[in-house]
Amino acid sequence: MVGLFSDASLSLPLIRSVAAYPDRFVPLVADLTGSRNRIVHENAVACLLQFHNANARADALRPLLPWLEDSDWSAMPQGRRRLLAGLSRVHLPESVESLVRILPHVQIAEQRAVVRALEFHGDPRAVPALRAALEEKNAEPQRLLLLAALVACGLNVDKEATAIEAYARQISSDTGRREWREAKDSYDRSPRNRQGVHVGALLRDGKRADDALTQRLYARADALEAEEPATSQTLRRLLAKWPRAPVAARIVDAIRTRTADLETVTTALEQRHAIAKHAHAALHELATTGGLQGGIASSLCSSSTDGAYCPGRQVLFTVGLGSRLPISARASFVPSRRSS
Repeated sequence: MVGLFSDASLSLPLIRSVAAYPDRFVPLVADLTGSRNRIVHENAVACLLQFHNANARADALRPLLPWLEDSDWSAMPQGRRRLLAGLSRVHLPESVESLVRILPHVQIAEQRAVVRALEFHGDPRAVPALRAALEEKNAEPQRLLLLAALVACGLNVDKEATAIEAYARQISSDTGRREWREAKDSYDRSPRNRQGVHVGALLRDGKRADDALTQRLYARADALEAEEPATSQTLRRLLAKWPRAPVAARIVDAIRTRTADLETVTTALEQRHAIAKHAHAALHELATTGGLQGGIASSLCSSSTDGAYCPGRQVLFTVGLGSRLPISARASFVPSRRSS
């Protein structure tokens, strides 16, 4: 096999053979990247580097990691950039330290690829380097990319809560929403003073949140209710869509005490699977009480995966004065019309 790889004219046939039988040949070719014969080395690199895209393989890219810190390790044009692209597709934790070390030293095009790879890995070891990159004078062209990587690699609860509150405050008024749309349209040219808002926007769906962050933000919403009611309400709207146990508990309690408004119930029905997961016993208990609260609880207990209908029952309600359910809500329960 070494003899074949010593022939530069066989590069393309070798690449095709490895592509056709990767499970068989990739482990064998990986050992050849350490050859002192430059032709063998380059042919082996070419065979492995083809697995950088949708067909990316960890066992093919791992032998190429020395290339990250040594740009002369292979002479293949654009090869290191292709390796970086592959590291945004396969999980190789051993690459993170090298990615962190080269981040301050690569050109803009490669820096973007490094940041995307760090975002994919979401390793806390990258946080200091990403923060330092954000402080650089030339950070503006990729500021949002750096922020996304920073969020993926992890922030502490204090910083996450502050960012989400800043985002809620930004979008709680017509003026703020307009400014936010303009900032989004400018993409990476957004100013540094909106950095916290952008981080909050990245965190707004709650997918990375835990119960501690959720409870902290509910406490902030309660504290802001008197002085900043719009921000408080926006925070609660964001939280209502988070798949967390404290959210489910709050919603079930609001339904039980008849303090839930139309928007809360509508959001609850849209998120009923997460709510049922975290508050199953409480919902079943409430469902047995009958009436409006019991009917809503019954629908929230639904196991349907169809977001448009609740199997067996469907809540229909209209709201008059004030939008509070106990004042003028009316509910009826009819069979689902989901087609078979």
